[in-house]
Amino acid sequence: MVQVSDFHQLSDSLAVWQAYDHGLRSDLFATAIGTQSGVYLIDSIQLHDGSLEEWIGKRRPAGILIANTNHSRAAAEFSLDFETPIFSGAHARLETLLQ
Repeated sequence: MVQVSDFHQLSDSLAVWQAYDHGLRSDLFATAIGTQSGVYLIDSIQLHDGSLEEWIGKRRPAGILIANTNHSRAAAEFSLDFETPIFSGAHARLETLLQ
């Protein structure tokens, strides 16, 4: 089970959040970067308190980035919620996200 514990707005264009995954016994981190072309979510973790949506505001989500297959996490949900594409390297295939 993943429990998000912290969302930090570091600037108008950068936010990070952290969660502890009890199953993996590991801290997970996610990042949101605001650019002129929109907001990119990197290795995203689902948030249920509205803090990410509040930070995004009126900006357009431009994409979901996945660093590797182990980081697919909430990419599929965010892609559907924000109607935005998923970008990943050769090691993180879309098929794995949709299973």
